[in-house]
Amino acid sequence: MAFLSVAFVLYFFLLYMMYVYFDIYLIRFEEILKCCGSFLVKKTYWLSLFS
Repeated sequence: MAFLSVAFVLYFFLLYMMYVYFDIYLIRFEEILKCCGSFLVKKTYWLSLFS
């Protein structure tokens, strides 16, 4: 019985850690997308100016 409760606690802890890290990852991913997006927009803007 004690083993089961320990297993549940570990399981929920792992889920929580995954959720937190996933959240951090999503924020980083959005930042990277914004950087790449602005770079691509600038590039296409310059290309349209010179074409």
